[in-house]
Amino acid sequence: NHLVRYNGQAYEVKYRNLNVDASGRTTLATEGMNVQEFPFWDASKTSAETYWRIKNTYTGPARRAGEALLIVDPLDIGTKDRRAWTYLPGQRRVKVAPDLSHDTPNPGTAGGNTFDDIFIFIGSMERFDFKLVGKKEMIVPYNAYTAVYQAKQDALVKPNHLNPDLVRWELHRVWVVEATLREGKRHVYSKRTFYLDEDSWAALASDQYDARGQLYRAG
Repeated sequence: NHLVRYNGQAYEVKYRNLNVDASGRTTLATEGMNVQEFPFWDASKTSAETYWRIKNTYTGPARRAGEALLIVDPLDIGTKDRRAWTYLPGQRRVKVAPDLSHDTPNPGTAGGNTFDDIFIFIGSMERFDFKLVGKKEMIVPYNAYTAVYQAKQDALVKPNHLNPDLVRWELHRVWVVEATLREGKRHVYSKRTFYLDEDSWAALASDQYDARGQLYRAG
């Protein structure tokens, strides 16, 4: 339900990924143009083979300008594989990139998260066993229009957290889903807990645990 949640048919944005270290110093990881399509929700079609397509064209930092990647996820992602390609200006060629999935570090965030951390979770579910824990009320990020559409970078990004004056939280009912790493499968996370909005099915937040069972990251 989260993977095929409604996002419209397509959108295009300029984006910037920033990493903030413990001293509060901000470093540009990547920036560029991002185009996403959701064929599953295209009303002009009677069927769809894919639910998500994304193309990133990097414009910065300078060492990455001109690079691009394309990812296509099939609607039946349980039996079919993700298709992905990258373009490197220095090589002047497009290369198949099957490793742009699961726990491969995401170069778009300078390795700050994995490819399946995108949008809290994206891609194949085959490495985890998913369990519906139940429903509860929880304070979650919601309707954060000021942060998304109006805030300037320096006002939003602070040393230890986003500026609380610009981020909105609300009490909502969420479905709690636990994902446990399957026996024989490999991933940097041993367990993940997802909190899905009861109304939209979008995963709003997550907790990721390392191989020792300790909290490693949050989404």
